[in-house]
Amino acid sequence: MAAAFVAGMCGCAGGGHGDSIQGVWEVVGRSYTTPDTSWTNSAPEPGQYFFGERHFSVQEIRESGPREPFAAETTDEERLAAFDAFHAYSGT
Repeated sequence: MAAAFVAGMCGCAGGGHGDSIQGVWEVVGRSYTTPDTSWTNSAPEPGQYFFGERHFSVQEIRESGPREPFAAETTDEERLAAFDAFHAYSGT
């Protein structure tokens, strides 16, 4: 199920191996559907999925809109809010 979801939501950025999903995939769109609602985002924030023979890794930004650059006077709350938008995970 995860492979079908990722293959359907991402465009290959290189490294594919024939019918395998191994390689690096760039997020080019997102769709979500349930019995009660659905949405599509055809211009998502940056994201990449990495699939190896036995491992995977995901790095993506889930929030949209401009983000303020950090400054010397940036508060801890502002830094936390900026990193809340970034999702990264990996596994086997």
